[in-house]
Amino acid sequence: PMDQDANQPQSGKELFIEAYVDKLRAYVNEQITLTFAVYQAVSLFDNPVYNPPVATGFWTEDMPPQKKYYKVINGTRYLVTEIKTALFATGPGEFTIGAARLEASVEDMDRFFSKNPFDIFDQDPFSMFKRGKPIILQTDPITVEIMPLPEQNKPADFKGDVGEFDISMDVDKNTVEENQPVNLKIKIKGKGNIKTISSPVVPDAQDVKSYESGSSENISKDNYVVQGEKIFEKMFIPKKAGGFTLGPVEYAYFDPVLKDYVHK
Repeated sequence: PMDQDANQPQSGKELFIEAYVDKLRAYVNEQITLTFAVYQAVSLFDNPVYNPPVATGFWTEDMPPQKKYYKVINGTRYLVTEIKTALFATGPGEFTIGAARLEASVEDMDRFFSKNPFDIFDQDPFSMFKRGKPIILQTDPITVEIMPLPEQNKPADFKGDVGEFDISMDVDKNTVEENQPVNLKIKIKGKGNIKTISSPVVPDAQDVKSYESGSSENISKDNYVVQGEKIFEKMFIPKKAGGFTLGPVEYAYFDPVLKDYVHK
């Protein structure tokens, strides 16, 4: 018979793989989750080598832990291992997630159950435990459509952040002497591509010098959703005595669930 699609589970196959995404259409910078699954009804020698797909045009984040469970397909019990990756498209258009490959070696049962019963005496009786039959499996590429973010309602201060976020800020002191620094921390927290979150705009205050003093991020991948917080630090030095106001800090992002921009 002709080869069936390598992505489809087939009965009687001792080892097969599949790759799929949670959505075939997404906005720029919206998370697409790619799952690579290995189904094995046989023992593998050593650790199989996973070659992730080439995903040109995407920012990628590995998402451990690997998930393992058993599944019965057509009467055969498989150990399934899932490897997940988050993909964030950097621009609109049609993109291809390349083929993912698995290189493994399996027990060579064909050699063990050879047609000639005397063959077994010609080989080292332990050889079947030492050598596996090398196998290379490959998934089909996946094409996804990436939609541009809408122009309608796009805020002037929008810098490309996509997800669901909250913004908070605090200062290290409320009273300060002339030429002494005040440190402002702005925290953006939520679900989305944390690494690419851009610094919100803090309006200039009169007679105050401001400096960027760095940023830091904490990223978590709970339930295979990229999330966390990014903290931006800024320093302000008043050049003369008197009060001054920091802010308001404006922050805009695009929420792919609402399909609209949110201003905070």
